[in-house]
Amino acid sequence: MQLIKTLLLFLALISCAGAETGVAKVVRVSDGDTVTLDVDDQKVRCRLYGIDAPEKKQLYGEDSRRYLMQMVLGKDVGYEIKGTDMYRRSICVLSIVTPQGDKVVNEQMLEMGMAWAYVQYLKKDRADLKNYLELQTSAMKKKIGLWQDSNPQAPWEYRRANKRRRR
Repeated sequence: MQLIKTLLLFLALISCAGAETGVAKVVRVSDGDTVTLDVDDQKVRCRLYGIDAPEKKQLYGEDSRRYLMQMVLGKDVGYEIKGTDMYRRSICVLSIVTPQGDKVVNEQMLEMGMAWAYVQYLKKDRADLKNYLELQTSAMKKKIGLWQDSNPQAPWEYRRANKRRRR
């Protein structure tokens, strides 16, 4: 219970203070767009900004999660927390250092066809929207990742369809 209170306080402070940046170790990958960071011995659940990956039970969901795991699990990443979502997860941009230079993880997921650009959440930042859509379009043209499928189902459509079935 104390951990939850501490985390909520941490998230509240982040929201008030604006964007937070730093370096942290990725200790868990939940799916293709959600990781847990160890930030100063506090676990911070991060939803990757601007992308929406297939759900775990959805076609390419496990592929997306595995790709993200290979890229970041157990590694130190740069992070920028842009805010929080309705589930109290931090909204993050992650970056990794490679021999070719820094790579933005969020962009890499799009470039490799492992996620969609989450347009409804990118509308506020036209530069990010344009960049993310260009990366997605490139992956579509190359038919890589989930774009190998002739008609991939967007995660938000999958969630909506499965929400109705449960009712």
